[in-house]
Amino acid sequence: MAAESDDYLELTANMTAIPATILKLLKVNVPASLTSPINDINFNVDRIVFIMLDNFGLFEYTYYKPEFLIQACDALVLLDTPNPYTEGILRQIFYGTDQDQEFHLPGFLLANGKSVALLGRQDDLNIIAKNAHSVPCTDDMNVYINAVKALNRYDFLSLHFVDFEKLYQQYAFQPPAETLKQLIRRTDKWLKVLYLQSKSGTVFIVLSSHGKHQIDLQIKGKAAQWRLASLPIAIFSKKP
Repeated sequence: MAAESDDYLELTANMTAIPATILKLLKVNVPASLTSPINDINFNVDRIVFIMLDNFGLFEYTYYKPEFLIQACDALVLLDTPNPYTEGILRQIFYGTDQDQEFHLPGFLLANGKSVALLGRQDDLNIIAKNAHSVPCTDDMNVYINAVKALNRYDFLSLHFVDFEKLYQQYAFQPPAETLKQLIRRTDKWLKVLYLQSKSGTVFIVLSSHGKHQIDLQIKGKAAQWRLASLPIAIFSKKP
């Protein structure tokens, strides 16, 4: 893990640069149709664990300061996108664009000899999986349990956690601060366990969306200003 909280790269990129960056890290030739990879992400990688967190972005990261994610961060990328919501981001990551096209990240990895597994809700897997191996999960605990089983067995393992989104919906997008802190601590702990159990040469990419739909958070003051300025982020962490 990064030894100091400021010992990491701070970068900006377009969301559509992520699939090419994944291919580059896994030493797979990048199709010309994709947005170019992020130049400064140059880890020596054996496998990738890609983790998507709905409704966990720059605001939650900077305001609630999840201990493990901050300590493990080797690169923090602010991601520019015209569509920061879940389905749009899934399409940008797995197809390179908001719209379906010939390129499909899991299929392309499989065609180039890489092993792939996707864990998440069935309706999200319907968007991204196609013929790739997928494991439908009922909730975040189920995703975590299956992730522990799948860890270190695939070149590209994708996990999708949605409890932040559920919490915002449950409390009309004004969850109690302590409840949100507990959820962040729990998820941060899970990610730490996965990181510690992963083999050397694994890169974790923790990427945020702004949830399933555009919402009015109905918050005021400083928090409202931060949330309006919030961007989706990607946190890159390499297991030494």
